[in-house]
Amino acid sequence: MSTKIEWTEETWNPVTGCTPISEGCEHCYARQMANRLRGRFGYPEETPFAVVRHGDKAALPHEWKKPRHIFVCSMGDLMHAEVPTMWIEEIMRVMNLTPRHTYQILTKRPERLLNFAWPSNCWVGVTVESQRYLPRIQTLRRVKAHIRFVSFEPLLTPIVNLNLEDIQWVIVGAETGPGKRPMDPKWASGIEGACQTFNGYDDPRIPFFFKRDSNGSRLLRGRKWEETP
Repeated sequence: MSTKIEWTEETWNPVTGCTPISEGCEHCYARQMANRLRGRFGYPEETPFAVVRHGDKAALPHEWKKPRHIFVCSMGDLMHAEVPTMWIEEIMRVMNLTPRHTYQILTKRPERLLNFAWPSNCWVGVTVESQRYLPRIQTLRRVKAHIRFVSFEPLLTPIVNLNLEDIQWVIVGAETGPGKRPMDPKWASGIEGACQTFNGYDDPRIPFFFKRDSNGSRLLRGRKWEETP
């Protein structure tokens, strides 16, 4: 289905559901949406955010003839331990059969990414919401993927000693919604500065995408940042 997520064009949810793993999960938008949809559209009435496979959604990318960027499992974490390997392999098979599309996978469980050889049309990323979870980037570097990216959203603390070697894209955004925890714009600027580091590719700058600050503005230091790999 189409989406309001600024850095993608479409979402595809052959698997939904998750369980909290770190403080970035506290105000999870996907869990809130699943609760609103409980009992409908394949979300269980009693446990709407349980990990569920949606077989009727598996072939959707075949129907989309126009090439597009597709965020996979925006309503869950594909790398969750309760997602069977065979389901993941089925999703990867669809990716391989639809090379016109670019698929984007984002997880807080990067260790499982290492178990797969990702198609060349799949971008693989991790969420790092605070300094504590920088090791997720270290794991990501070991993943065999054409594009590796990091989403600092929701950004909850300043990030120091940030090493973006072998990372090809960075996204930063503040937490939104009720009870949101504020993000200091200086934290985002610091990450943008780290993107100036040579990344081993022809472009000496790592593309930087700024979603929004705590007030909803898409401007950082007076300009929009919508760079992509």
